[in-house]
Amino acid sequence: MRSDAPAAGRVPLALLPLAASHDKPFWRAIAAANYAPPAGADVPALALELARTAGDTDPELRDELGFEICARWVRRPGILADEDVRALLRLHLANIHKGLGEAESDGVFLRSFSALHLAQIAARDLKKPFLTEAERKELLQSSCRVLREERDRRGWVEGKGWAHPIAHNADLLANLARGPGLAQDEQRALLAALDAGLAGPNACGENERLAAVLGALVSRSDFVQADFERWLAEGSKAAKAVWEVKPFDLAAFQKSENTKAMLRAVLLAILLDPKSPEGERRAGDAIRAAFFAQG
Repeated sequence: MRSDAPAAGRVPLALLPLAASHDKPFWRAIAAANYAPPAGADVPALALELARTAGDTDPELRDELGFEICARWVRRPGILADEDVRALLRLHLANIHKGLGEAESDGVFLRSFSALHLAQIAARDLKKPFLTEAERKELLQSSCRVLREERDRRGWVEGKGWAHPIAHNADLLANLARGPGLAQDEQRALLAALDAGLAGPNACGENERLAAVLGALVSRSDFVQADFERWLAEGSKAAKAVWEVKPFDLAAFQKSENTKAMLRAVLLAILLDPKSPEGERRAGDAIRAAFFAQG
């Protein structure tokens, strides 16, 4: 195990040569031992090896082992030093846009699981901040770009497991939306990214994951209500137009239904929380007025 104290002269983790990979029984043994690192192991090197499974098409290696083990090591105190996690950050940021904009291909796994790994790093930063403001901004901009430009929006891929790029980037953005110092332009960027994330079939739980982003945003003490109300008004206008445009636009209908599903989830969470602050209640009132008012 490593402390958070930096070691003098250590080579950055992402620059280390790729060691011979361990087999799945090795990783399964770690998972069976409550994900504890092996005694005496070079844990940062193992974490790098796990991070490099993000693009593997074997769902057990990529998801059940690579992601699940590395996520715990990133989030549990005392296993990886901040500098080691920062090196993982650089590796995943370098991969999150590889092949972005391509049609359906196996490249989606690398992009999507890089985002999911990054979500764990953002969660660690929430609990004990260590990222710089510039790093948080880069994370937010990178993930928002994926929601805008990702064309391979598949959820479950038969034989290869979860791709789920919209959901995984939503997880990352939800953690960033809970963080410190979110400027007004960044809040607008989040709303625009949500709009893009809603523009697809979203048949594998994506709307609930996107709702977590909006829920985190409206709970902020610096939440910009006016921008949110403008965003709601545009969405409401588009939803009403679905029934006026000929010929029928299925994509516009799907986006409208996704938007309403996401907003219902956020509104319900606000209504069910007796301690929801005034800002959240105002956001809930705006959602109800724009989309769910009677008459």
